[in-house]
Amino acid sequence: MGNVFFGDSSGYSNITGNGDTSIGGYSLYFNTSGNNNTAIGNHSLYSNITGVNNTAIGFYAISTSTESDANTAVGYFSLKSNSIGSGNTSVGSLSLQNNTIGSNNSAFGSSALTLNNTGSNNSAFGSGSLGANTIGYDNTGFGLGALSSNTEGIYNTSLGVSSGAYNTTGFHNIFVGVNSGRGISTGNFNITIGDWSAAAVGITSGSYNTIIGPGTVSNSSLSNNIILADGSGIIRLQFNSTGQLNLVGPTVSTVTLSAPDKTIAININGTTYYIQAKLTND
Repeated sequence: MGNVFFGDSSGYSNITGNGDTSIGGYSLYFNTSGNNNTAIGNHSLYSNITGVNNTAIGFYAISTSTESDANTAVGYFSLKSNSIGSGNTSVGSLSLQNNTIGSNNSAFGSSALTLNNTGSNNSAFGSGSLGANTIGYDNTGFGLGALSSNTEGIYNTSLGVSSGAYNTTGFHNIFVGVNSGRGISTGNFNITIGDWSAAAVGITSGSYNTIIGPGTVSNSSLSNNIILADGSGIIRLQFNSTGQLNLVGPTVSTVTLSAPDKTIAININGTTYYIQAKLTND
């Protein structure tokens, strides 16, 4: 199996490497024994010495990696700072640019996962998605700017433009919809579904909430709530942290069920009626 080196000093240091292809000035310059690498572009895979099965296409793509394996980088400065991280896929200008030892990351889009350093098993699809992530792992951001502020958060899933955009250290959150969960920064175990769900709610540090629709409340630390809002942002159903159920309708203003004493309060046209409920095993 032969090698193909084309360009000024391309493959300059090769000794025993086989199956390598480099096109561009100083591409695969330091490679000595790495095999089956493809480098296209000035200084692409420049520092690779023993790494195998890498593909670098673009100016300075994977340029500082020395011994990493099975990386794919396409775009200007894509995976530029990678040193030993392996199994990464980076497509887009500046994508995974600062990655050093993080492995098994997928970044598609300009500046996707661009600040990632040691985080692994992240998937970013969309320009700027997971752009600030440094050490967070097992996150998925799909959409322009999804999880863009996440730095150390883990196990987050965000689908939609700017969904989860302000999350920094929160973990185990699920955001679905445009700007869904956008205001939540440090809250954990939240589920928000729908465009602007929880974004207008004002929650930043609250946890264990499930919110469907663009509901509006003003409690940054709201936790342990289930909220259902209509398309105009009016909350129609809310279970709060004490187990109280609030229902709002066009005729019946509110229906409140208090779990501790099993009392149902119904507000109809400004008048509140109370019903005492008794539970039996019959």
